[in-house]
Amino acid sequence: MKTTKKLMTMILAFMFAFASLITVKANSYLTSDGYYFWMEGDEAVAIHGCDISKTQLFFPVMLGNAFITSIDENAFLQNKTISSVEFAQLSHITRIGDGAFYGCTGIETIALPQRLKKVSESVFQNCTALNSVELGSNVESIDAQAFYNCRNMNTINLPESLTSIGTLAFAECQSLAYLEIPQSVTSIADSTFHNDSNLTLGVYYDSYAFNYAKEKGIPYVLIDSVILGDANLDGFLNINDVTAIQRHTAEYQKLNELQAKAGDTNGDGKISIDDATLIQSYFAEFDITVPIGELFK
Repeated sequence: MKTTKKLMTMILAFMFAFASLITVKANSYLTSDGYYFWMEGDEAVAIHGCDISKTQLFFPVMLGNAFITSIDENAFLQNKTISSVEFAQLSHITRIGDGAFYGCTGIETIALPQRLKKVSESVFQNCTALNSVELGSNVESIDAQAFYNCRNMNTINLPESLTSIGTLAFAECQSLAYLEIPQSVTSIADSTFHNDSNLTLGVYYDSYAFNYAKEKGIPYVLIDSVILGDANLDGFLNINDVTAIQRHTAEYQKLNELQAKAGDTNGDGKISIDDATLIQSYFAEFDITVPIGELFK
């Protein structure tokens, strides 16, 4: 009898403990406006997912008195209805988990939070519509397969804070024609650019990326050897550069990122017929105030 009572007491104690655990979890899991959240203490919230009907993600800055600080692993895995993600207001986001946007085939552009230091593993893998990515100025690492098979991606900036790029991070990105690697990068995995047949790297002389490109046989151009006005990057300043700018403005043949920098002779951040006119003025030996024909940083 005593043994039976003792056993019943243990079972009841276990049931109460389990019920308490469920209550804590239930209280930690919240929903708001079609988004799902996990509380991480009293002052931080993680985004856990969203209702399948959501097509545009505009996350709140706070939930109650707690800031949104992270996005969980696989939060939006294979969500094909999402077409846009807005991070502009989320100044407290410091972590986006592995695979968070894996297979989100409707997203075309993304600008990541400024405080983010790591682009996590497979976070945008198989986002096949993604064409433009803006990284924040604090990103230090891009992990394995972060942008694997983003086959339409043609524009991404790598900040000066970046030090490492992981395995297959940009593999199967066939639309990526030019990628500028900052001097801060000291580690690039062997297969980072696997099957990127159209890729040219922009590198600095004797940098890690310079030696990597030579070793792997990846086409490259030296950023610190480009002269202002050399829009076709052939190492010479001539009428062909004027033609390259004219073809770009007429949308016959687009300049890549480095070509556009070289061709932007008036420094207004865009390529126009004014840039071609400045080069022609340089040839005609007119007085101009921009350093056409000189190396630019």
